[in-house]
Amino acid sequence: VIVTNTQPWEQNKVFYPYVLYEKAAGWTMGYSAYANRSVIGLPPKGTSGTLAGATGLAHSADGVSWVKCPTNPVLAPTPGSDYDSIYTTQPSIVTVDERGAPLPQPLMFYGGRIDFPKGVEQHKYYSVAHAVAEAPR
Repeated sequence: VIVTNTQPWEQNKVFYPYVLYEKAAGWTMGYSAYANRSVIGLPPKGTSGTLAGATGLAHSADGVSWVKCPTNPVLAPTPGSDYDSIYTTQPSIVTVDERGAPLPQPLMFYGGRIDFPKGVEQHKYYSVAHAVAEAPR
């Protein structure tokens, strides 16, 4: 469905898809990819290695043919962050509240990971965080 390396930020592999269908808007997919560190604003190599992860979006009218957002990645690591300095992956998107009413802006939950200093024991994901879409301009 989604082929990697079609946008400058995507360096290798796509994974962790999350698909949402909204009657008025069609299909939206959040997905993660190993990111080109220089394109997303990270130094070439961290203490955990060269890989970093970011999240993109794609849209489809039929759930089969997908078009990636030209503004991808929509969520990228924050250098120096205490919870997502090298990975912002595994997206899930919420667009309605508990009553089913549309939220003013979509909310994305994601897994984050920091760049551990050498010698510090690592584990896969350090945190679960959320991001709110920018207000439309």
